[in-house]
Amino acid sequence: MRKVALQDANILIDLLRLNLLDSCLSLPYTFCTTSLIFDELFIQQQEAIRSHIIAKKFEIINLTEDEVVEILLESNENKRLSEQDWSAIYCARKYSAILITGDNLLRKLAHSKSLPVHGILWLLDEMVNEEILIGETAISLMNQLITFNSRLPINECNNCKVKWSQS
Repeated sequence: MRKVALQDANILIDLLRLNLLDSCLSLPYTFCTTSLIFDELFIQQQEAIRSHIIAKKFEIINLTEDEVVEILLESNENKRLSEQDWSAIYCARKYSAILITGDNLLRKLAHSKSLPVHGILWLLDEMVNEEILIGETAISLMNQLITFNSRLPINECNNCKVKWSQS
């Protein structure tokens, strides 16, 4: 059985901006997001993902009313995070999933709950490791990513570039 990887909105947005969603979905994971996260995307972003949903390459976890109530109750623990963030925590725990996000507060909460959490750099690295991308292409994509994603840790980006230049 393939490991579940739950993507936050910021990751989906970055993948779409880089035109990398197809490549990402080639990785040996079952990719998904929650209905709350999917609903916060723009219509064009949802449409770009919809064909992957139809092809069963990407899943939306539709939350029940009871689950949403449970998520809202759990969100009282930290009001700085949105209900979308809490839905990611809830589903990552429920499905033993890897949480993929670039949101620092969400990453810290996931770590505090002993959930595996990674970001866009990990996805790019996985694509290089699986030979979906060559190192040179990953470096070029990283350079593009840096221009529109100010949250990236520059030292880690540089380390990835050095690593990928050797692959």
